[in-house]
Amino acid sequence: METQSQQRCPRCGLPKEQWRGNDGEGFRAEDGTTYCCDGCARQQACICLEVLTREVQLEDDVKGPAEEPAQMEHHGNAPLPPGQVGHGSGTSGQIPAPRVNESPFGD
Repeated sequence: METQSQQRCPRCGLPKEQWRGNDGEGFRAEDGTTYCCDGCARQQACICLEVLTREVQLEDDVKGPAEEPAQMEHHGNAPLPPGQVGHGSGTSGQIPAPRVNESPFGD
């Protein structure tokens, strides 16, 4: 038999110390299997995982980002965000459009 520290929800795999349902005791299904919450016992969404996810998101919101987000690589012809330097020559990374009466081939 599993001890409390080893027991996991048979549906979502959450360890017993993280169970939220029934004050951490879980819910027993009709077949006698104990699940972490009513959601898992009914083969629906795990309420415990939803609560844990919200708690982590709230902690991240309070702490703020740990570091500056990495700059995304720019692809295509969309304008670059202000202050971002593109690849290639020049400072903007964009190719200037030809003038109305000017050939793009320099004729």
